[in-house]
Amino acid sequence: MRSKRFFVLAAVFGLMLTQVGTAEAQVGPRVGLGFGTPNTVLIVRPSIFDFKLGYDFTEGDEFLFLSGDIRIVNQQHLGHYIHLSLGLGAYAKWYSDDFEGGGRVPVALSVLLLDNFLEFFVEVSPGIDLYPRARISDDPVQAWLGFTLRIDTP
Repeated sequence: MRSKRFFVLAAVFGLMLTQVGTAEAQVGPRVGLGFGTPNTVLIVRPSIFDFKLGYDFTEGDEFLFLSGDIRIVNQQHLGHYIHLSLGLGAYAKWYSDDFEGGGRVPVALSVLLLDNFLEFFVEVSPGIDLYPRARISDDPVQAWLGFTLRIDTP
């Protein structure tokens, strides 16, 4: 029974990656900045993957933030310049004396301008802490407003 479930999940995941690959080819690699919670993140999106590295400057609650997501739906065209992205991922927070990690589901709306060179976006990522124990996080939603720029590769 487990092997059938695994096979079905693997097939569904493979189909999702096929869909993402076609959308990703239209967009290309990107870099940018996001502002929200945590305060500031650097965004690197080499393909269907989305990585964020940031730092929260809130006094008494400073931490280093890292997340990695796979975009199952990547820049799906909704109309005019508006696009939707949906993914699955993980995050980690390093405090001066502690560590937290968990899973997240990022949902983003984007506006792509200048022949997809410039992207303005809003992203909301509900999550749950999985380490050191499974629980609802103190910050159950990560959210950003930001921009990215497409990197033209030869």
